[in-house]
Amino acid sequence: MSFPRGVFPPMLTPFSDGSVDTAKAARYAKELLAGGAHGLCVAGSAGQFIAMDVTERQQLSEAVLGAVGGSAPVIVCVAAYRTEHTVALARHAQAAGAAAVMVSAPYYMGAHVDAVWRHLSSVREAVNVPVMLYHVPATTNVELPVEVLRELVDADIIHAVKQSFYDAYHTRDAKIALGEDAAVYCGHDGSALECLLMGADGWISALPALYPSLARQLWDGVQAGAPVATLRDQWFRLLPLVKLIFDPGGRDGRGAPHWLELMHGAANILGHDIGLPRAPFAALAGAERDRLMAILRAIDERHDHQVALSPGPGTGSP
Repeated sequence: MSFPRGVFPPMLTPFSDGSVDTAKAARYAKELLAGGAHGLCVAGSAGQFIAMDVTERQQLSEAVLGAVGGSAPVIVCVAAYRTEHTVALARHAQAAGAAAVMVSAPYYMGAHVDAVWRHLSSVREAVNVPVMLYHVPATTNVELPVEVLRELVDADIIHAVKQSFYDAYHTRDAKIALGEDAAVYCGHDGSALECLLMGADGWISALPALYPSLARQLWDGVQAGAPVATLRDQWFRLLPLVKLIFDPGGRDGRGAPHWLELMHGAANILGHDIGLPRAPFAALAGAERDRLMAILRAIDERHDHQVALSPGPGTGSP
């Protein structure tokens, strides 16, 4: 079963007055596509699916799919601990028009391979659209060897893998093992350029949700065989933001703020107007906000199409 390729921003979920703001979600989806994204990923980790109930996730998916109207493929994350919830979300996503669904292993409990296999099989049996495995051991406590990924592909249970690892070799090895039989996506900005150069079929991580045009520029350059030095310079422009969001060393080892708070703050500064993440996360303030602003200004100064930067909501501004 074929799977879409390219840059797929993992949408942040807008919240207003304690509820999912579907109008803002629809507008944000259109902004990302207008910025050059090939498609969208809805209700993933950056979308804070863990903080929403099943009904809210369905409402969010309907809003985004309705706004896109089939003009671009949308991958809907249906990850949940309970298999029946995952299946219900997958069926709803397919009925609403999703191009594919993304499912993780059951999280927290460290499920064994047989349990993960049953979980994924239940989703595959419930839908006819392609299934992507969201392979993120840092939050699921489940890491599958590439041999198991190969078996899942051969059994027609999954058709793509999002490799969410800081180190690029995970994506490289999965691509070698799966070849053209399944799509392998880079799922972590820490190694995005390296993964794209190694043949990743797509990119779902933070930067495309903030700078879809720059992410698309990097993708297009790799696909066109641009000189590595040129690609490196483009990547170095974005690397300070990557390190701030994902690398504890980039935050002087303090371990705060959380990457979700930084993403919401950056998105609002860049004009996407998505508000604050749900509690327990909060707005950036003080020195942390100023540091983020400085990094975004530096990126903007080197960007051909500059944007108006504003502290905006979600950054602790008055």
